[in-house]
Amino acid sequence: MELSADIVLVRDFAIALAIGALVGVEREKHRERSGHGAAGLRSFMLIAETGALAAWLGQQLAAPWLVAAVLLALALVIGPLSRRSANGQTAIATGDTSPERAGITTSIAALTVFLLGAVTLYGHAELAVALAITTSAILAFREPMHGLVRKIDTDDIYAGLKLLIATFIVLPLIPNRTLDPWGAFNPFQLWSLVIIISALSLVGYVAMRWLGSERGIALTALSGGLVSSTAVTLSFARRSHEQVETSRMLATGVLIAWLVMYARVLIEVAVVHPPLVWRIGGPLLALAFVCAVLAGYGWQRNSRDHNGLAHDGQTQSGLLHNGLVNNGHQLPVTNPFSLVSATQFALFFTAVLFVVKLSQHYLPSETLYGVAALAGFAEVDSITLSLASMIRDGGDIRTASHGILLATLTNTWTKAGLVLVLATAQLRRPILLATLSLTATTLLLMLVM
Repeated sequence: MELSADIVLVRDFAIALAIGALVGVEREKHRERSGHGAAGLRSFMLIAETGALAAWLGQQLAAPWLVAAVLLALALVIGPLSRRSANGQTAIATGDTSPERAGITTSIAALTVFLLGAVTLYGHAELAVALAITTSAILAFREPMHGLVRKIDTDDIYAGLKLLIATFIVLPLIPNRTLDPWGAFNPFQLWSLVIIISALSLVGYVAMRWLGSERGIALTALSGGLVSSTAVTLSFARRSHEQVETSRMLATGVLIAWLVMYARVLIEVAVVHPPLVWRIGGPLLALAFVCAVLAGYGWQRNSRDHNGLAHDGQTQSGLLHNGLVNNGHQLPVTNPFSLVSATQFALFFTAVLFVVKLSQHYLPSETLYGVAALAGFAEVDSITLSLASMIRDGGDIRTASHGILLATLTNTWTKAGLVLVLATAQLRRPILLATLSLTATTLLLMLVM
């Protein structure tokens, strides 16, 4: 049953008051903590009500300019009051906690609440509530946000801007179509891969700065493995030279990304042809288990080796302004973002994909295992989806299952090759051991399937 117009009007005014109360509570608590501030709970509720009334009267009088006029009047009143309150009260002024800065923030928050009250009466209550919650969060999380800014240096800003330019300016200008007869070279997909690799490097760097080496690497590997375990492997292999002391933890991160790759393949199979899961689910879970065991062993060994080490009251996984603490020393954490390195890998990926496409076009269909193996050298997803679709259309389930496992194996060899060429010895050893274990397990599973 629809609400009557009067009930809707009452509801919208109530929402406007609630928005004022939501932001006003945060400002009230801030005033209690800091000892300065001109507006609190009641002030913000009245400001939101004023915005709602201005919008309602503007609609009733056919005067859309009324909201802007009241907003201007409110700004002229609030500005001097905030400055006078800030200058006339005693507070501990350190950094961003100065009364003047608090007065500016409160003034902007008040004008925002006024506009949110008006938006509610214009029929967009859901948007107004969402923005009110966002406003309260911005005000409440002042210290974490300021802490993040203090950890950012100029190179980090440049890296972020480069990534944004590459994503939102360059990428839309690139044609999204294949330019060769075999369907291998798509500039849009190639540049997308460059962005993914670069973003993973940047996200991993931020995670390490915020969470410490262990948790930052693990989180990056887990999330990055959902996109591309090969890109994670490349990023960590390059980083092992920049932070040699974290090489063993980077190896654990690589194995976590490989584990996620097996889970991703299983999900793809389930989406395209669920009955195939009963055939290949067990082997994929077994391979994921091998990765989990080796990653868990590496995590425990790394934690055991560094347990109890501290420097100036900080643990090994703690954060410093410009680095991580490890073995009682500060390690520099440099931004690994590089569009050039990411582009080089994307070109290598495209070259391998060319070989796969040529094999699919010119080799006989009996060489399906060879095609699956070649495809795996580049990436697993396309061959997995192709073979699952083949089964759905009446293909041989044993051949498809073996082909998917073979593709995951050769993809593992590709990633191991990247580690062998690009990583430090501390990272190479555990990854090569894991590669041998996964190779033996895969071949054994293919024999018994």
